[in-house]
Amino acid sequence: MSEMLKSLTDFLGSDMFAIPDYQRDYAWTVLQNETLFLDVISLMLGNEENHFMGAFVTVSYEKETGVTKTLDFKKFEIDESKVKHIIDGQQRLTSISILVKALYDTIKKYSKEKELDDEFEDELSSLKNILFTQKTFKFEDKTKIKKPRLILNGNTGDLYNMLLLDCDKLKAADKRYSGAKKLQKAYDKYLMLIEESAKELTDEGEFQDYGEYYKKFCEVIAENLKFVEIKCDKSTNAFQIFDSINGKGLDLTAADRIKSIFISWSKQKSEGTICWEKLCSLIGEKYLTHFFVTVFFYQIGKRISKNKLPDEFKKQYKAMENNFEGIYKSLLDYGQIYSSLRNPKDNSRIVNNLLRDLITLKQEQAYVLLFAVIVQYKESILDSNNEIKDDKEFIQILEALISFLVRVKICEKPTNMLDVFFSSCIIKMKENDMSKIRDLIKNKQEESVGDDLFATSFRELKLADSKEQLYYLKKIEEYLSKENKRRQDLNNTKDLTVEHIIPQNLSSIEEWYEEMEVPEEFQNSFKEFKDNVINSIGNMAILFGDDNSSAGNNNIHKKIGTYNEGKKGQDKGTPYYTFNLIREVVDSYYEEKRFTHLEVEKRAEKMSKYAVKVWK
Repeated sequence: MSEMLKSLTDFLGSDMFAIPDYQRDYAWTVLQNETLFLDVISLMLGNEENHFMGAFVTVSYEKETGVTKTLDFKKFEIDESKVKHIIDGQQRLTSISILVKALYDTIKKYSKEKELDDEFEDELSSLKNILFTQKTFKFEDKTKIKKPRLILNGNTGDLYNMLLLDCDKLKAADKRYSGAKKLQKAYDKYLMLIEESAKELTDEGEFQDYGEYYKKFCEVIAENLKFVEIKCDKSTNAFQIFDSINGKGLDLTAADRIKSIFISWSKQKSEGTICWEKLCSLIGEKYLTHFFVTVFFYQIGKRISKNKLPDEFKKQYKAMENNFEGIYKSLLDYGQIYSSLRNPKDNSRIVNNLLRDLITLKQEQAYVLLFAVIVQYKESILDSNNEIKDDKEFIQILEALISFLVRVKICEKPTNMLDVFFSSCIIKMKENDMSKIRDLIKNKQEESVGDDLFATSFRELKLADSKEQLYYLKKIEEYLSKENKRRQDLNNTKDLTVEHIIPQNLSSIEEWYEEMEVPEEFQNSFKEFKDNVINSIGNMAILFGDDNSSAGNNNIHKKIGTYNEGKKGQDKGTPYYTFNLIREVVDSYYEEKRFTHLEVEKRAEKMSKYAVKVWK
């Protein structure tokens, strides 16, 4: 076995490595990178002789699964025969490469500051040999750059190249994407860990100085991390090996494994990669797994657990395995519907405002039913551009579903009841017209989260999430405006904020209560007061940002002045005139001359009655 083990220097000494398209993006967490770093430190301190990093599974480079690579082989004069595709181990190799780059940059900085340019010549050369080939490439302007041994894909690859090569002639990376974002975090984390560890271990006397620490670090990285390389003979086996290794779904997401299967079914692997990228772009990377959950829920009428999604994908599309175009078209059609639900357009359509409400409520399960409704009745719901139109019946279903889900959330009902109910809805919708779906939802609401239970739960509502707070308050405001025959559309109103009448940053309960006695249950527990009074829905209202800042942590008397007049210089109208809930607070104050836990309880009771009518 020892003869099979390779050091990092041996493994990377002569070849270059690329990531095939069906592999997932860089996904290591901060914790995983910290663990790798601590393994290296353990070696440096002599706790073990070598550290086994596992196996790397490789195969000869294949053009068809290298579409998204970030270096043009012809332009960079890269010999394809010297490149291997990594079937398993790319996360580890990427992380180790980032660590090596962070160490290299740290030593370069240290040697420059201390004017020790020759002191670390061998160490820097060793690290460069891990990161780069010996050959350089010349741009048209004769600028020379080295060729990275590891070639990553997409935005993550662009960022990796920028970190390694520091060359403005390369494509800039978009750091908003998950893989690129995690890679940058890993690099920054390693820089910090190296510097902190150098200080700590030299202070403790483990190393004489920073120089000795850096030299030992380089030695361990180059020689004491051990690997085994498993070479595959044929790329046609690569997909099977990849899926087999990751079949338990412990490291890869379900979407990663489905991607591998999807690409393997295409006749031209490059075509499969391009089609997957288009699908991913349409749906959104973070929604891919839920997209397949939603599609299969509609197809078989029940939820498939995430670790079983790849097998279900094979089962659903196995009959079409030789019709890749058909599979792609089916997924693309479903993807357009799903995307229109998850990414509503920023326009005045009623349906898009309602879909944005769903995003605020974070009710993932809603999309399962809505997706099924659109697929079943798409001729009525979608316009000529395949966008959701303001269809009256679909809007009624959406409004009924939102009201039902709000009640389920507020009443803290178990969400597994939704899957059973939605499954029955999908079965019945294939037998009935669209209008019956709304009736099913309304009947279920009355049965499981009726008015009395909802009113009681809403009265006791305590919220910490500012977006949820604002959603409930906005809907109550709109209801009151309609009742008072006042025009008010808060959907597109900017700078709305949640006002806590009793301030969140209250310095002391006694100060707020002034001459009144603080209730016994709150006398020795500010946390109890904050949880039950300050965070109560009865203590909240809406204000524009400027007015909220002006009200600040003032006492109730000064706040009433702001509520009446607004912040000096703002031109949006006074809070008293603009917001119904603020007007109620002011009118009540003139009767009571106070605002305590008792007023919070009264308001919560009143708002619970409004809520029953808003989400009816």
